[in-house]
Amino acid sequence: EYEEENKYENLDGTHTVEACNSRTGDCYDLDADISDGQVENIQFPNGGHLDLDGAELDQDGQAVGESYTDTDGYDGDEWEINCEDCE
Repeated sequence: EYEEENKYENLDGTHTVEACNSRTGDCYDLDADISDGQVENIQFPNGGHLDLDGAELDQDGQAVGESYTDTDGYDGDEWEINCEDCE
C-alpha cells in the first residue's frame, strides 16, 4: 500500500493552528509549539498554555492530543489540532 509522504513529520517551530476542544466544541486560532511533527503545546493569548500528549500530526496536518499541565496533570480534555496551513 502506497503511503503518502507526511510533510508534517519533521515540522518544527511555532505555528498558528486551529485548536478545537472536543469536550466543549470550541475552536480557537492559537500558536502551537511543534517539534518533529509532534504538537507539544498550545498557547493562549493570556499567556497560559496547555501541554499536549500524543498529538502527532498525520499527513493531513491533523492531530489529537490530551491536554495536561505540570501542576494539575491531565484535565480529561482532548484537543483536535488542525495544522493544514502550517508551512
